[in-house]
Amino acid sequence: MPNSSSFQTTHTEQDVVAAALAFQRLALKRRPFAIFVSVIVVVITAVAWLLARDGEFLDVLLIMAGSGFVTLGLMIGLLRWVSVPLSARRQFRQSVSLGEPVTFSFDEDQIELGNERSHARFAWDEFHRWHETEDYFMLYQSAMLYNILPKRDMSEEQVVAVRSCLESKGPQRA
Repeated sequence: MPNSSSFQTTHTEQDVVAAALAFQRLALKRRPFAIFVSVIVVVITAVAWLLARDGEFLDVLLIMAGSGFVTLGLMIGLLRWVSVPLSARRQFRQSVSLGEPVTFSFDEDQIELGNERSHARFAWDEFHRWHETEDYFMLYQSAMLYNILPKRDMSEEQVVAVRSCLESKGPQRA
C-alpha cells in the first residue's frame, strides 16, 4: 500500500458497547421505526374510537395514548440502557478475537484490517455506509455488520485522512 498509514488497537468491552449504542440510535432514526410509531398511533386512535361511547372519545383517546406512549418510552429505555449494553458485553466476552490486537492500514484507495486470526481488505466504496462519533469510526460491511475504528489509537492526521477517504471515496454517511 503506497503512501499508507497504519495503527494498532485493541478493542475494549466499552468500545463494543458504545458502538452498539450508536448503532441503536441510528436504527431508531430510520424510516421503519417511524412507520412503526405511526402504526401504533393509528391503532391507539382506532381502538379509542371503538371503545368510546357518546362523547367519551377524547377521554378514552387521551388515556390510551398516554399509556401507549409511556409503554413505548419504557420499551425504548429498556432497549437503550439494559438490553443493548448487555448484548454487546456478552458478544465481547464470547468472541475471542474481539479482544485481540488488530492492525488497520489504509491509503486513499483501501483499508486493511487484520489480526492473527483473520485479515480483510476493502476498497472504501465497498462499505455499505459509515458513521462517525466523537470516539469512533464505524465502517458498515452491511446493514448489521460493522468494524469499529477507535480514534484513541489514531493520530489526528490519521483521523482526518480516514474521514477524507470516506467522504470522497466511501459510501453515504449513516
